[in-house]
Amino acid sequence: MMRVSLYTVVLMSLLMISGCDSYRLKRDIVAFQKIRFELPSDSLIPEHRLVVFYAPEACNSCGYNNLYLWEEMMEYAAIHPEKLRNYFIFSPSRRSLEEMVALTSDGRYEVWLDSAGRFLKDNPEYAGNRRFSTFLLDSSGKAVLMGDPLFNEALYQLYRQTIGMEGVSDAGMTDAVHLAEDPSLVFDRRIYDLGVLPLGAVTEIELVAENTVREDIVITEASSTCPCVDIGNALMKRIPAGKSAVLDLSFSATYAGDFFYVLSFTNSYSGQVTEVALQGAVRDEDL
Repeated sequence: MMRVSLYTVVLMSLLMISGCDSYRLKRDIVAFQKIRFELPSDSLIPEHRLVVFYAPEACNSCGYNNLYLWEEMMEYAAIHPEKLRNYFIFSPSRRSLEEMVALTSDGRYEVWLDSAGRFLKDNPEYAGNRRFSTFLLDSSGKAVLMGDPLFNEALYQLYRQTIGMEGVSDAGMTDAVHLAEDPSLVFDRRIYDLGVLPLGAVTEIELVAENTVREDIVITEASSTCPCVDIGNALMKRIPAGKSAVLDLSFSATYAGDFFYVLSFTNSYSGQVTEVALQGAVRDEDL
C-alpha cells in the first residue's frame, strides 16, 4: 500500500515540475525504477543514497555553485551515515574540466569529479535513459524517488519523509537561501520565476531596480552564477536618485533541468552587493 501511495505522490509532483504528458511520464518512471545503479561505496551501505548527476552537456559549474542548497541534506548525512549518503556527481566536458578542477579544489563540498565518465559507463541503462538527474536510491540501488526537489516543496517534503528527517524545518529548500541585500538598491522581486522553458529558448528579462537614496547611483559590477545569463544593459546602468530603472537581461536555456541562478549587483553609493535569483526549468522534449 505504501508503495502505491508513494508512486502516486511522485507522479503528481513530477507532473507539476515538468508539465509533460502523464502517460509519457508514467512510462519513464516505470522504466527508471527497473534500473539497478552501481555506485562506489564503503563497507557501510546506507538505507538511502541521494544522487545528483551533472552530465557533460549540463552546466557543471552552475551546479557546483548551487550545492549550498543541499546543505541540509549534507548535514543529515554527516550525522546519520547509516541512513543517507549523498553522491554529487560532476562529469564535465573537456572544455569545462579545468574550471571544475579549480572549483572543487577548495574541498568545501564532498563531490565526485567524474572526468572519466565512470558513472555512465557503470550504469549503461541509465546512460540511455537520463530522464531524471536527481533521484533517491534504496539500499539495493533502485530508485524510490525521482525528480529535483529544489523547487518543489511537496517533493522535497517527500524526500525528507522517505529518509527519515524528522524534527527538521518544514520550509522549502529555497526558503533557506540568503540573498545579499543592500537598502540603497532594491529590486521588485527577490526571486524571478521564469517557468518552464524549452531547450534552446532565449528569454528576455526585465528587472526593476529602485534607487532609494538621494543621489544618483551606478551599477558598477554585475554578474551571474551561470554564463547562460546575459547581463545586458545592467553594467554601468545609472539610476537617478529616488527613481527606478529597468535592467534588461536575457536568459539562454542552454542546459536541460531545473535551475536556480543568483545575480549580483554592486552599486557606486554603498559598494555593497544586492542579489536576486532566477529560477525555473528547461525541458528537452527529445528526452
